Amino acid sequence: MLHALISGWRNLRYIHRYYTHGEDGQGMVEYALIMIFVSVMLVILLVIIGPSIGNIYSNLVAVLENTGG
Repeated sequence: MLHALISGWRNLRYIHRYYTHGEDGQGMVEYALIMIFVSVMLVILLVIIGPSIGNIYSNLVAVLENTGG
């Protein structure tokens, strides 16, 4: 009886390993691709919006200098 349970457990481990082989690496690749995509989008956003943000801060500094603050 015990031998049958151990043999069955080994078969289940083999079946699990067979069907789940390589999924961990696939998850890491998907995560890396998402991180690269988000990084590229942030760079593009900063290149497009960066000058307007700089103008806003320049105007704010000019207003504060003129008011004596």
